[in-house]
Amino acid sequence: MRLIEMDVTTTTLEQRDPARLRPGRPLPDGARFELAAHATPEYLRWLYATVGGPWRWSDRLAWDRQRWADELSRPGSEVHVLTVDGTPAGYAQLAALPDASDASDASDASDASDESAAPTGPEAPGGSSAPGTTAGTSAPRAPESTARTPESPARSSDPGAPDAPSASAGPGTPDATAGSTDSGERNAPGRGTAVEVLYFGLAEWAIGRGLGGAMLTDALRAAWSLADRHDLPAVTRVWLHTCDLDGPQALANYTARGLEVIDVSTKPERAPTAPIGAWAASTTFDPFGVAGEDPDSGAPRVTA
Repeated sequence: MRLIEMDVTTTTLEQRDPARLRPGRPLPDGARFELAAHATPEYLRWLYATVGGPWRWSDRLAWDRQRWADELSRPGSEVHVLTVDGTPAGYAQLAALPDASDASDASDASDASDESAAPTGPEAPGGSSAPGTTAGTSAPRAPESTARTPESPARSSDPGAPDAPSASAGPGTPDATAGSTDSGERNAPGRGTAVEVLYFGLAEWAIGRGLGGAMLTDALRAAWSLADRHDLPAVTRVWLHTCDLDGPQALANYTARGLEVIDVSTKPERAPTAPIGAWAASTTFDPFGVAGEDPDSGAPRVTA
């Protein structure tokens, strides 16, 4: 398998008020969506490969352990895992950044973080379905920055086709004040926290079981309440990316949960000719040879 250049359309979505969250149906019995408080680089890489392998998530497969560890150690970094009868079935990765005064500034800030959620290209795998979703993947992942080298947005591996909104879904529906604070300064423009859904998706075996809408509901709740678990200003924006290499239901699931499209762009990116598959992605360090040579000199490159 190899990487080729293709035109990829990336859609950026956001939510500026937790009251706009439209819950999906509740998770079924036996399913739980919880914070993986002790996630390790090994575990996060396995989740990324297992969820993104059936799609085109490939950008992070060449990362060494330290790079995964560095991302996990960033302030406001969280990994939430969906389990069904004790088996990992999907995950959402969240990242916190200062909220800029407008969406474009926030995207620039994301680029500065060096990693965003996204998918595509050799450097990118969604998903949201952000970085999988329903029959597709997608987890909102933003290209290593919203418009940077391919690591496009949140990808989702199939958060599942959007289901009809329900009064509740998952653990406690947040009220309109979720993520708010009594301190006006914490909510002042430019002083809040923007949470990006770097990756979001279901494992291939969990797709089509009606889990996507409920999982995304809980992931967005977790994003809006992230500041409550960290020493950060109140969350004022939740956002993600998805692209046309993600699952076909990813975008529909995002909009069904109340996320609004704020930008659509198309640009050439490098991406696998076909999905690599969960087995190969989770067992092969660098299936595409991306880390095998220096991009400028072509000399062998060592990656620990």
